Amino acid sequence: MDEAVSLKTKKLAEEEVNEEELRELERLSKETLENGILWREAKKELGLKD
Repeated sequence: MDEAVSLKTKKLAEEEVNEEELRELERLSKETLENGILWREAKKELGLKD
């Protein structure tokens, strides 16, 4: 029984880490998208081609 509890605890800890990694990836993706949009707008204003 202790081994099953240990495995479940380990699995929950791994899931928690994965959730944190997912949140970080989502944040970075959003920042990248926003930076890309800002870059396109800046290039338009400067008259540069995509």
